[in-house]
Amino acid sequence: MSNMFDEDEVSAFIQTIEGLEAEIANSKATHMNFARKKRDEIREAFDEAKEHGIPRKVLAKILKRRDLEGQIDALEEELDEDHKPLFESLAEVFAKYKEPVQTDMFSEEDEDDGSEFEPEFTPPEDPAKANEAAEQAEGEAILNGDQTIN
Repeated sequence: MSNMFDEDEVSAFIQTIEGLEAEIANSKATHMNFARKKRDEIREAFDEAKEHGIPRKVLAKILKRRDLEGQIDALEEELDEDHKPLFESLAEVFAKYKEPVQTDMFSEEDEDDGSEFEPEFTPPEDPAKANEAAEQAEGEAILNGDQTIN
C-alpha cells in the first residue's frame, strides 16, 4: 500500500502546528511571569498600607466589595434598554428587604431561659455526608421504634 499523503506537506503542517504550540507555551510563560510580578506588587502595596495602619483584611474586603459592586453594575448594563427600568424598579423593592432572613431558631428571650437545647440533627456541608447522616437518622428512628422498615 502506498502512502496517500505527500510527506513534505505533512512535515510542513507538523512543523507549523508545533511552532504555533511553542509560541503559545512561550506566551503563557511570559504572561505567568508578568502576573507573578504584578502579584508581588500587590503584596507590596498591601504591606505598605499596613505600615500606614490599614489592616490587610479590611482593605482586601473593601477591594472585594468594589469588585462585586462593579459586577452588579455590569449586570444592569447587559440588559436591553427596555428591561433596565424594570430592573431598577425591582432593585428598589429588593433594597427595602435587604435585611437577611433571620436564621436564629429562638428569640433572645428564649436564649436566656437557662435551658439547654441541642438540635437532633445538624446537616453537614458535604452532600455525601448529608446522605450518610440521613441514613443514620433513619436507622436510629427504626431502632427507637419511631419508624417501620419499608
